[in-house]
Amino acid sequence: MAKSKHSQKFKLEVVKYYINEHMGYKNTANKFNISDTTVKRWVKKYEEHGIEGLSKSIQISYSRKFKENVLKYIKEENGMIKNEKVTRM
Repeated sequence: MAKSKHSQKFKLEVVKYYINEHMGYKNTANKFNISDTTVKRWVKKYEEHGIEGLSKSIQISYSRKFKENVLKYIKEENGMIKNEKVTRM
């Protein structure tokens, strides 16, 4: 993993500015001399994981049960898609 060139404190400052000042991604990016894509990514991480989402690395782990449920859902959805294709033909 590449080393982050921005501190968690800086990322939080950018995110808080974006949220509090309602200036949009581009204006926030211009103010802090970073790309608007970076601002979007940091805001999303903050919204999903809070301040920990802005740390240099975040390790997300899912339980075995959660993974099994995801696989079951995918298989069920795949079955529905196949059935839909057959009925359309």
